[in-house]
Amino acid sequence: MGQSMGRSAVILGGCAIAIMMLGCGSSSAPGSSGGTGSPGSAASSSLAGVGNPCSLLTSAQLTTLGLDPTNGTPAPPVTAPDSPQFVGCHWHLANDQILGGDVVVSTPSGSAGLDYITLYVGTIETTANTSSVPVGTDGKLITYEVFPGGGGIGKTIVFKKGSLSAYVSESGANADANALQTVATQLASALP
Repeated sequence: MGQSMGRSAVILGGCAIAIMMLGCGSSSAPGSSGGTGSPGSAASSSLAGVGNPCSLLTSAQLTTLGLDPTNGTPAPPVTAPDSPQFVGCHWHLANDQILGGDVVVSTPSGSAGLDYITLYVGTIETTANTSSVPVGTDGKLITYEVFPGGGGIGKTIVFKKGSLSAYVSESGANADANALQTVATQLASALP
């Protein structure tokens, strides 16, 4: 397995091909600013009750992670009706236009009833260090940054709440697991 500098996609065996076939995208598509009250992309918020993915975290939460709350970019929408559906948003670090963080929420969907996060993060868990954290149901800290279509050096907290799966990630060797856990706990409370 290779590592990524910044936000380059990493090939995880056949995972990248499987993800591309499922219609998942990259978190670097053009979009509008994120943070509280920002419009984001209406096309990318298709999960019932979740709303605009760039408004899932507040400016204060983004600042806690060292992310710039003014530059949220929605993940491209999944357009294939039989693909696992997810919504997400990416923010750059406040002092870096390459490294950043993401929030992604998914639910079992498509003709096979697959959950994007369970499917994608499950493949990463086989090669990255994981530990349990008290976030939502089945909360886990993964010592690898996950973002739609790739990953790299960093940390991710993944959890479930009801039928939803979610993760919050931050890239870079200095990703703060405690800050991620705080923000992920707050996100779990805010999800429907």
